[in-house]
Amino acid sequence: MEPLIVDQAGIIWNPGVHRRFPWLGIIPLVLSICCTGLAIGVVLQSSGQPEADWSGHRQPGVLLAYTSTLANALTGLAFAQAAVVFFWTQAVQPMPVSNLHYNWASSSSVIGAFRSLCRKKAIRASIVTIIVTITSFLRGPLMQRASFVQIVDVSHNGTVDLQVKHNISDTWGGTVDGRDTRNVMFTSEFAQVTRDFQAKAPIHIEGASCENCTLTVKAFGFDVDHCEELTSSPTNYNLTVGLATIGNVSRIFESAIDVWFEHRSFTGLNISTKRKAHSDGGDEAWSQACSGKLVGQTCILVPSVVAYNISITGGHASFQTDSWKDDRVVEHINLTWPVSSVGSGITILPLQVVGSTLFNSIAEVWWSGAVGWATKADGLTANLYTGNWSAARFPCHQFYLDPMDDIINSYRELAFRMSVHAANNPGHDSLGVPLPREEQKGIPYTSHLTQVQYAAAIPELLLAVAVSLAGPVATMALLWGWWRLGRNFSMSPLELAYAFTSPPPEKGPYGKSSITLSSDSKSDLGYHGGGGGGVTTTQQENEASGMDGLFADCDSNASAGELADHFRNKGKASGGGGGGGGGEPKIQYGVVNGEGGRFSFAVVEGF
Repeated sequence: MEPLIVDQAGIIWNPGVHRRFPWLGIIPLVLSICCTGLAIGVVLQSSGQPEADWSGHRQPGVLLAYTSTLANALTGLAFAQAAVVFFWTQAVQPMPVSNLHYNWASSSSVIGAFRSLCRKKAIRASIVTIIVTITSFLRGPLMQRASFVQIVDVSHNGTVDLQVKHNISDTWGGTVDGRDTRNVMFTSEFAQVTRDFQAKAPIHIEGASCENCTLTVKAFGFDVDHCEELTSSPTNYNLTVGLATIGNVSRIFESAIDVWFEHRSFTGLNISTKRKAHSDGGDEAWSQACSGKLVGQTCILVPSVVAYNISITGGHASFQTDSWKDDRVVEHINLTWPVSSVGSGITILPLQVVGSTLFNSIAEVWWSGAVGWATKADGLTANLYTGNWSAARFPCHQFYLDPMDDIINSYRELAFRMSVHAANNPGHDSLGVPLPREEQKGIPYTSHLTQVQYAAAIPELLLAVAVSLAGPVATMALLWGWWRLGRNFSMSPLELAYAFTSPPPEKGPYGKSSITLSSDSKSDLGYHGGGGGGVTTTQQENEASGMDGLFADCDSNASAGELADHFRNKGKASGGGGGGGGGEPKIQYGVVNGEGGRFSFAVVEGF
């Protein structure tokens, strides 16, 4: 493309939107914005993901630190180029001499920007510098605040195969020993289950592949049936003191477990309790507390297939709730009562033996005259469920808690342990060949895991994005006017020194160097003259003074800020007398027609 301005010395000045497009400023800004987009992607992509999946160098905090550092570096690169464009786009237009300092200082540091703002100079560059500084400082912390970790409960559905037997055979628990069917020997499997039950050993299910899962499994259990209060034959107690009652024994607690059967092929367990209950009213109800009827209750446990709600953690099973009332009975199981013969297998009787050994208990009291009350308690249950017994008080105040639910829950646990053990230890057939383990396939489960996840704070993310974009967008304001420049510029001291060097002098009509801006350069650089100043309008349009005498009255040791203040004050003093001229000198960078003509700064007004 042909140059727009070519003077007689061959100087080329090529302004234009496309010719001088600031690629070195725009490309870093675009890349900086891309870094912000990458940071947004990291925050959103990691949200809801386990912390373990974003470990090491892939941690969101590390990645966000990388993107913030790179974005700051790119913004700084673009800002440096934009500051050059701003300085020279201002220089190619007439401006006060002090603006040379403020146009540079406003973009050199945030302190210079504040000082320029205080003097109402280079406002655009000062604001941009402050914005870029603040956003560079806040971008990283704000973006990292948008990503945080939280502990959440994660649910996962699936199926699992469990080695749990549906039911138990009527010969699994023990063997009849002798002619009396009440004599029974436990099998090794049932004995092991009983030992584990007493030791409260974890219920381990082989092959349980789910972790922290909840499910419903069918296993051996009991249908709690015919639970009712005994009212037909109540037991009376009398704890009054007198000669007539000396030696009279009153039973105030009793628990017993026996075999119940409707007929030989359908048996169960009968749990009965009798107890002296709590008497409301305290000492005022003395007479009611010292005599009355025991509260009696009986429950029948029918062997059944029961659906249990269990939890599995680390291969160990446990009930989700502590109450048998949350179980669901699927169907009844017939556990038969054997014919009286040695070696017959039986299961219901070992269950009764375990229960009666653990829970059969009585408590009795009687008045023995001068020595006071005597007591007798057989079995653990009477002692474990006593209410407020104290040897220093009369037994009228004594009462017992209801053990029925705890007894049923104990049988519940024992039955479930039997199903798990029977499935894992199926035994051998008649030929001694090990039988395959039994398992239930495709049991649906829900896994509940506590997981540390990354999450996105959307309000903080929006704030971080706004701050991150503020710097690049503000920097673009400094690039405005790039089309006025006709060549590549920099802030190199060599280029600045050369720009301020006066061309070879020609004596003008006023006895000083006469240097004029070429008419083409004044037009293309945007100079249109101005009102006021020390010369006529015609002289403004055709004559520019060199920089030689501009600093003649300045201290040779003055700083840049002091020089800027000197010219501002000088302009105020000379322009304070009215509209007759004076004011701060104005300079402009352009083609100066001296001897040969070249680009340089020249005073165009007020000197």
